[in-house]
Order: sequence, then structure tokens, then C-alpha cells
Amino acid sequence: MQRMPKKCKQGKQLFDYFWQLTIPGYYILYNILKQILNMNSTTRFDLLDIIQALQRNRKFIISIALIAGILGGAFYAVRSKKYQAKSEFILSNPMYADRNFIFRKDESRFIGYFDDDNDMDKAISIINSDTVIFAMVKKFNLSTVYNTDTNMVKVKEIYLKKFEIKRTDYGCLEVTYVDKDATLAMNIVNESIKLTENIYQGFFNHIRKNIYNSIKVKLNEIDGTIAQLTDSLVKMRNEYGIYDIISPGRHDIISGSMKGNGKGDYAKGVEVIQNLESIKDQDVMDRAHYISLMNEYSTGINEGENSLFQIISSPKVPKPATPGALITILSGMLVGLFFSSIWVLLRDFYKIKAAERN
Repeated sequence: MQRMPKKCKQGKQLFDYFWQLTIPGYYILYNILKQILNMNSTTRFDLLDIIQALQRNRKFIISIALIAGILGGAFYAVRSKKYQAKSEFILSNPMYADRNFIFRKDESRFIGYFDDDNDMDKAISIINSDTVIFAMVKKFNLSTVYNTDTNMVKVKEIYLKKFEIKRTDYGCLEVTYVDKDATLAMNIVNESIKLTENIYQGFFNHIRKNIYNSIKVKLNEIDGTIAQLTDSLVKMRNEYGIYDIISPGRHDIISGSMKGNGKGDYAKGVEVIQNLESIKDQDVMDRAHYISLMNEYSTGINEGENSLFQIISSPKVPKPATPGALITILSGMLVGLFFSSIWVLLRDFYKIKAAERN
């Protein structure tokens, strides 16, 4: 007897091994066929018959599986690849940048380092808002990329299909974008997070700036009042000849003695100057308080200060979002194997049934 060549023997072993791998799936296939073929009928076609039918037609089934695998490989080669850019970041607690925490004078108190779910919801709503979406559309000219001209509604629909933000199980926010252009996907993820942080942090900075500007207006007003009081006091002191330092105390009892200068209206001058001096002293103290508040509210409002977003992973090299060549080929083979097996079993079943009728 002529011996089989070594390569042919290895090929036959590989063929038999691949065929044996499909046997465990036949039981599942059998249960499916029970529903499809109504196995409660009188026609005998049990699990043993199914396995024998598949064994008889295994060359045909595997041929179809190989053809399907080749088609899967061809599909992978001609289709356009898509890349997924992904980034994760966490939100810090904005209370750490609040003036009441930075400039506290009382006992220290604990504040959580990270934001809660409510703050995450706000970040998610911002990054999915029209403000961020249309900013990305304008910056990267996505109307042209999507071939939608100026139809912003259609552009937004396409953008939201490619873009996704979600919470992770570890309290982070994960942003992903899928596109044929790996660089575009990476840039959109980075820029959308950056713009979202600017809007999110800008909310707190906007409040502080408004308060800062309001205090500044009051400071300008009180500066004018102090200047007027100073002019009035100079005039009064020259008129009454009183140049002593008069600091009246309204909340505390202050005693002192002043000698007259011989003028008849000296006592009236003391009272007038005392009243003006008390108003000016209070305004000067208020002015110092306003300046202190302005310093507090202006802390951390400049761009780049007290960042609230901490990037954990940035999309430096986007990964392909579509399955690889091996997965595509194996998936095609499995699909071909499944449907060719179904076809073989249906054909043999109806042959047996037709034979019984005859």
C-alpha cells in the first residue's frame, strides 16, 4: 500500500480536528431543529440521525465554512477601518477652590476630594449640549466630513452616533468617539473634554467674577465718599481750629479731654467733626473689607487655575473599533458552518419524510 505523504497526513489531521470541534454544538443545533422541524411528528430524526447526517456531509459543510471565511477576509480587506478614541477623567470637588475653604479662619473641616453623581450629570449634559457639539462641528468642519452640507440637525444626529460619554464602575467619566480618521477621533475627544471643562469651571468663575465686579463698584463708591468726607473734615478743622485726632467710639465707652481754643463755636465744631470722623472711619474699615473680599473672589478665576477635570487616560493612539482580520474570518466561518449545517439537516429530514410518504 502506498503511504500517504506527510503534508497530506497533516492536512487530514487538521481537517478531522476542525470537524471534531463542531460536535459539541450539535446538541444545541438539535434543540433548535426540534422547534423548527416539529420533532413530535412520527418521522424518526433524532440526535443520532443528525450527527450521522452531518458526518456524511462534513466535507460540504466545511467547504462552505471555508468559503465564508474567505469572504469574511475579503470583506475585511475592502471595508474601511474605523478607530475608537477613548479618554477617561474624574471630577474634583469645586469646593476646594471656594474662598470659604481657602481663606477659612475657623476650624478645619473635611471636604470630599471628588464630585458626586449630580456633578457628573451636569458634566454629561454639558458635553452632550448643542454648545459643545456645534463647537466641534465648526472647529473640525464636520459638515464636510459627514457630507451633510449645512444641515445641522443631520450633523448632530451623526455626531451623537459616533460620540458617547458614560460613567464607569469606578466613578470616572469615559468619552469615546469612532471615526475612519484616527487623528480626527482623538482630537474630538480631547477638545470636547477641554471645552466641557471650560464651561463647567466657567460657571463657578462667572459667579465669582460677578461678585468681584459688584464689590468693585461698591469700592469705587466708597472711595468717592471717603474723598468727600476728607475734604469736609479739612474744611471743618480749618474753620473751627480743631486739629486733634477725634476717634469716637459708638460701641465702647471712650473718655478723653480736649482743651478749647477760645472760639465760641468750639463745642459745635467738636460735634460736627466727630460725626464726620465716625462716618469716615467706618467707610475706611468697609473699604479694607471690600479689598480683602475682592482678593478672595479673584483667586483661581484665571484660565488654567484650579483645574476641576483630571485626565486619567488620554487617546494618544486610537484603537480600531472594528473587529480584526482573524475575528472577521472566524466569524464568517462559524456563520457558514451554522447555516450549511441547517441546510443539510433540513434537506435530509424532508428526504426521510418524503420517503415515508411514498
